[in-house]
Amino acid sequence: MRQKLFYQISIFYLSISTLVFFSTWLISPLSYLFSGLFVIVLFFWIKEVQVSDELLQEINKKDVFILVLASLILSVLSGSGGFSFQSFDYIHQNSKLNDIAKSDLPIYFQSANSFATYYFGYYIPPGLFIKYFNLPQYSIVYLVWTTLGIFLGLGLLYVCINRSLKKLFSIFLFGGVFPFASSLINYFDTPLKLITSGYEPNTKMRLSFLSLMGNFVYVPNQIIPVLIVTPIVLFDLSKRNYIRPIFPISLTIFWSPFPFLGLLVLYGCTLLVNEYKSSFAFVNMKKLIFNAFLNVLTFCPLLIYLTSGLSELEMGFFYEFQENYIPKWLIFLFLEVLIFFFFLRKTIFYRIPLQISVLSLCIIPLYKIGLGNDFCMRVSMPFLLVLYLCLAQFIFSNKFGPKILIFVLLLGSIQPIKIIARGFITFDINGYKKVSYSKFLDTYDSLIKTYNKQIANQYLMDPNSKFYKYLLNKGDS
Repeated sequence: MRQKLFYQISIFYLSISTLVFFSTWLISPLSYLFSGLFVIVLFFWIKEVQVSDELLQEINKKDVFILVLASLILSVLSGSGGFSFQSFDYIHQNSKLNDIAKSDLPIYFQSANSFATYYFGYYIPPGLFIKYFNLPQYSIVYLVWTTLGIFLGLGLLYVCINRSLKKLFSIFLFGGVFPFASSLINYFDTPLKLITSGYEPNTKMRLSFLSLMGNFVYVPNQIIPVLIVTPIVLFDLSKRNYIRPIFPISLTIFWSPFPFLGLLVLYGCTLLVNEYKSSFAFVNMKKLIFNAFLNVLTFCPLLIYLTSGLSELEMGFFYEFQENYIPKWLIFLFLEVLIFFFFLRKTIFYRIPLQISVLSLCIIPLYKIGLGNDFCMRVSMPFLLVLYLCLAQFIFSNKFGPKILIFVLLLGSIQPIKIIARGFITFDINGYKKVSYSKFLDTYDSLIKTYNKQIANQYLMDPNSKFYKYLLNKGDS
C-alpha cells in the first residue's frame, strides 16, 4: 500500500461522522449548505493529495499484515467490543454507541428531555451500520471499526518514523515515569507529602499525562484521530506543505476537541517558526489563507454545537485550585518530559515540532478544564506522540542510547506493560456476551447513575444557546 492510499482512506474514515452531523443535526436548508461546503473542502483536499509527488512511499505486504495484526491486538487490549478488560469509561462509551444505534439523529436524551451536546464522531459510523442492518450484537462492528482506525494511524506513523516497525511499536511502551515514582513514594510512606499530594488522582488539579496505552483503554475515540492526524501534520510540515494538514486537523473537532486544539497549536507554531526562518517565503500564502477560511466557515456549526452545553466546565489556572503547585509541577515535568528532552535537545528528527511539543507540555498542566482535568490529559496527546516518536528514533539510531535514558524508560514502561498484560490475561473470545450496551436508558442516564448531575449536565444542550435556537434540527421532539 502506498502512503497516498493511507492518506485518502484515513480522511474518509474521519469524514463520515462529520458529514452525518451536517446532514442530520442542522436544520434545512443549512444542512444542505454545510454538507455541500464540506464536500467542496473534501474535494479540494483530495485534489491536493492527487497532485502530490511526495506521498509515494510504499509499505510492503508483509509489514501491512503485521500492522493489521498489531491493530487488532491493540483494539482488543483497549477493551473495544468487550473481548478484554473494559475500563470504567466504557460504561458510557457503550451507552453512546447504543444511543446512535437505537435513536434518531440528532441524539435526544429521553431521560433528561434534552438534546445532547457531545463529540460523537467515533460512535456514529459503527452505530449507523448496526442500526441500518439491525444487528443484535454490537461488539464485532465496534471492534472492526476501532481496528481500522488504529491500522490507519499505525500505517501513517510507520512512514513518519522511517518505516521501522521496532521504532513504531516501541512508542507504546513509553510514558508512565511519574506514576511509577509516585507509587514508589507512596509505597514507602515517606514524608514527601509536598511531592505526592500533587500526583494523587483525587488532587483538584489532576496533574497527569497518560501513555498511549493508557489513552487506548480510556479514550480510544480520542487517541485514534491523534494517531492518524499527527503523522500527517509532521510529514506535510516537513515538506513545507501547509495546505494539506488543515482539513485533517479540522476533522478531529467532532472526534476529540481537546486534541484538536493541540494539533492546531502544533501546526500553527511549526508553520510560523519554519516561515520565520525562511523570511516567510511560502509562495502559496493566498491559497493557504483561502483554505483556512473555507475550513473555518465549513466547521463553524460544529464549533458552535460543542460550545452549547447547559453546564459550564470547571476551569481556571492552577492557583485557583491547588496550593504549593509549582514544586509539584516542576517535578512532574522533569519526570515526564524534561528528562527525555535533555537527551533529545540536539536531535534533528522533527526538531521544531519537538521543541514546540516540549514547551506546550510544560504549559498545559498550568490550566485546568473539567472536574477530572481532561484538558491536561487530552490536549497533551499529540505533543506526547511527537516526543515519543523522537525518543524512538533517538534510541534505535544510537544503539539504544545512554544507559540512564534506557533505565528511566524501563521504569516508565511498567505502567503500559501492566495495561497490556491485563488485556491479555482478561482476554475472552466470548467476552462480548457479557457486555451490555443497553444497561441504561441513554448516556445521560448512565452518567447520572455512575457519576453525578454536574458531570451529566455537561452532555445537555442549553435551550438558550445559539445552536439550539438557530441551527438545530429539532424534528418532532
